[in-house]
Amino acid sequence: MTGTRLTTRGALVLLLLGYLAGYAAALLLSSSRPLGVAFLAVSVAVALFTRRADLLSLVVCPPLLFFAAVLLGTWLSTLGSDNLTLAVGLGVFTRLADTAPWLLTGTLATVLICWVRGLPDNLRELQDEMVPGARRSRR
Repeated sequence: MTGTRLTTRGALVLLLLGYLAGYAAALLLSSSRPLGVAFLAVSVAVALFTRRADLLSLVVCPPLLFFAAVLLGTWLSTLGSDNLTLAVGLGVFTRLADTAPWLLTGTLATVLICWVRGLPDNLRELQDEMVPGARRSRR
């Protein structure tokens, strides 16, 4: 694949916006499916179109940003509740439980795509930066 590639920052913005859009669709349709589909689709898309050098920082971000998007979306949708803390906690727990199969599938797909695209090279480079000469001593 050639052409324009996303940086880590661009990928993170797309992830967050995609997850928030999925959350809004889930609220409108009263179903968690759009949120799960958004997680899977956006996670796979950024894994495919992010620069190879940025794959290591990208691979851990989808679940973390998904949690942040669910937390933000739940907080915004429950503003004005009598017990905001309880409403947010229950809302986040429910959304995460409803979308668990999508989260697992999307996370595995993201890791697999990043692995195929060159994640092992990024891991070796990180190891070389952290422990200079470590690769040479294993040979």
